[in-house]
This record gives sequence, structure tokens and C-alpha cells, in this order.
Amino acid sequence: MLFAVRFYDIPNGLAIRNAHMDAHMQWLEQNAAAIVAAGPLRTGAADSTPVGALWLIRADSFEAAQAMIQGDPFMQNGLREKVELYHWGKAYPQAPVEI
Repeated sequence: MLFAVRFYDIPNGLAIRNAHMDAHMQWLEQNAAAIVAAGPLRTGAADSTPVGALWLIRADSFEAAQAMIQGDPFMQNGLREKVELYHWGKAYPQAPVEI
């Protein structure tokens, strides 16, 4: 199953993000088979400070998806203020997906 995950960072969380970026990237690499797409969300220009992230992940169940994201160093070190997890399905199958 596919799941969409919307992460909201704590206000002024850039120091936490920077301190744990290497561990976060290593964790993403270790879980690459399950992570379809992942990246930061910004409210301004491409170089502005991230305010959270959006992921598409594969998991066998909602509970498995929840457990997987708990292993992310950003989650474990307090960067994430809120997480929204949704089962996701592609509604327009004939259109290609570009990521």
C-alpha cells in the first residue's frame, strides 16, 4: 500500500535539522526500498528554510507506516511537531507520474 506523510517541523527547528541531517539521509538510504519520494516543503523560495516535508512510502499497513517513520532521526530528535499519515491511491491511472 502507498501512504502520504506530511511532516510539520517545530518553529525555529533549523538547528535540529542541521544537527541530524547526515543521520536522516543515512536513514532514508537504508529505507530506500519503502520510500517512493521524500523531500522538504518550503513556504518561500527554493533556498528558504524548510517548514516540514512530504513523503510517499510503501508499507503493508497503516501501523507499519507509522512504525517506519518513527525510526527517522528527525522524529527521534524532536524536529517534527506534527505528522499526518494518509493511505494514498492514484486516482488517474492513465496519466504518468513524474517525481
